Amino acid sequence: MFEPYRLEAVREPAAEAYHRYSEKLREELADLGQQIKQKKRATDEKNRELDERKKKKDPEPERHPDTEAARAGLEAAGIPCLPFFAAVEFREEITEEMRERLEAAITQMGLLDALIVPERFLAQVDRHDRVLEPAPAFLAHTLADLPAPTPAEDSAVTAQDVDNVLRSILIDDTGEENRARALVREDGRYRLALLRGHAPRRDRSTYIGREARCRYRREVIDRLKAELETLEEERAALALAEQQLQGRLRRLREEYQSFPAVAKEGRNAQKGSGAASGSARQASRPNGRAGASGHGGSL
Repeated sequence: MFEPYRLEAVREPAAEAYHRYSEKLREELADLGQQIKQKKRATDEKNRELDERKKKKDPEPERHPDTEAARAGLEAAGIPCLPFFAAVEFREEITEEMRERLEAAITQMGLLDALIVPERFLAQVDRHDRVLEPAPAFLAHTLADLPAPTPAEDSAVTAQDVDNVLRSILIDDTGEENRARALVREDGRYRLALLRGHAPRRDRSTYIGREARCRYRREVIDRLKAELETLEEERAALALAEQQLQGRLRRLREEYQSFPAVAKEGRNAQKGSGAASGSARQASRPNGRAGASGHGGSL
């Protein structure tokens, strides 16, 4: 009445489908594992960056490692120096827009992080760095009219040293005698020897002025915190996806093992194993009855 069938005819397609799908899930798990590791490295790096930013009182422009080493050497040798941006403050009447334009031009010219040092130390700043050599123009319209010297009170770089540098940068190049001098204009245009340009716009002044640096420091820390939060959320989402995949793989295994043909084969295997174990135990016992019968016969 019913077509006879072999157990293998049902089991083999189920096993093939199980192995194919479980392999796919394992590949997805391996890929997720790599993504989680990468996200952890990115999160750790962002935490380190945030910690470093918090430790710094003032933000500074990025510098080449050689420049950092050179400045550390100047400090160790007791040579006083200040980067331009840390030695000046914009005067109160200078608008935010003009501050941004001036700082953008000064940055493009390479002056922003250049060092101001007392004149007697100028020759000692000669490796992996930039130093400003003043040539004040006392009768011209210069940058000294816009920012004011504000060196730190404990610095050996004096207000006069800073003022000499400011008076060496023109904001009006009227007169042929001034053509060779550095020039910066209030609209972001600049000239430096044979170089002439116009600075791209930025959001605002960032480094010139303590208030600007404090504001920028807060902005950077807030941005890093937001980026860290995003990374942690992405890492948590990946971990959840990994757990869900592991659950799917576990359920797949359970469903496959409970499939009738597979379960029957498992039970048969257990029975065969049990029977073999029983036979082995029986064979290992002493034959008590045979021994007794033989003893009786001899009597």
